[in-house]
Amino acid sequence: MYIDRLVLLFIIGAYVLSPALMQWWIDGGVVWYRPFLFWSMLIAITYWIARSRDLDGF
Repeated sequence: MYIDRLVLLFIIGAYVLSPALMQWWIDGGVVWYRPFLFWSMLIAITYWIARSRDLDGF
């Protein structure tokens, strides 16, 4: 099974940064849109990766 290097880097980065991200997510009161900002960034990065793969496939 082949694991793309970018996916492997994302998994390792998520594992290393997850405590800091969870603390940032849990801190309350400052801004209400933090979770939405995080998910929007994740969706945008995923779209960008998928789009670049489609262009490279042809």
